[in-house]
Amino acid sequence: MDRVFSTRMDASVINMIDALSCSLHKSKKSIVEDSLRLYANRKAVSPETDILKTSHGCWKRKESPGEICLKSRKRLNTSFSRLVT
Repeated sequence: MDRVFSTRMDASVINMIDALSCSLHKSKKSIVEDSLRLYANRKAVSPETDILKTSHGCWKRKESPGEICLKSRKRLNTSFSRLVT
């Protein structure tokens, strides 16, 4: 099933997609999909890539999930109290 993906692009890129679409008689969707697949193949990225292995351990934390939640909640509550007073 196709999904909608919206992004801001430079006008020159949009013009390039339009030109390729007309000259190759392909949809803009297929131009973007084919381009991304070629780019991913060139960079050796696959859908099966393990994001946790490629994130260099940035997902590892010293705090427990509960501590992170409490810390975030405290900051959120503090920001609300600044707005009220």
